[in-house]
Amino acid sequence: MPICQVTIDSKEVTVLADSGSPYTLVGDKNWERIFEKLDIQLRKPDINPGGYGGTKIDFIGYTVMRINFKGRETVGKVYVAKRGKNLLGWRHQKDLGIILNPNAIDHVMLVGNVGDGEDVIREFPDVFMDRLV
Repeated sequence: MPICQVTIDSKEVTVLADSGSPYTLVGDKNWERIFEKLDIQLRKPDINPGGYGGTKIDFIGYTVMRINFKGRETVGKVYVAKRGKNLLGWRHQKDLGIILNPNAIDHVMLVGNVGDGEDVIREFPDVFMDRLV
């Protein structure tokens, strides 16, 4: 997975662009280090999905935050997970215009017109489910 530098509510955060996750996560240790002084109240988690391979993810909570990447902005839920990694989910990647360059898998490209991808989601609904099977 490629690594990106994004801004979440004016704080620089290094994240993995995880094309397999619909959710954006910040690990609890990173949350404390980066956002603790902002005194943000987390809401009770509204999801309980498993991670890759069926591993359990312990969610602490979530809040709605602004996420920026190279001049683009989106607003959405950011979940905090115990012992979690910082992940940028595919929904936020789409909003920010982040896609993987298939010729250089370890690089992230910003593309001018990504499109909404809804036609691909409709054609392959099992691939883009919000849960693991």
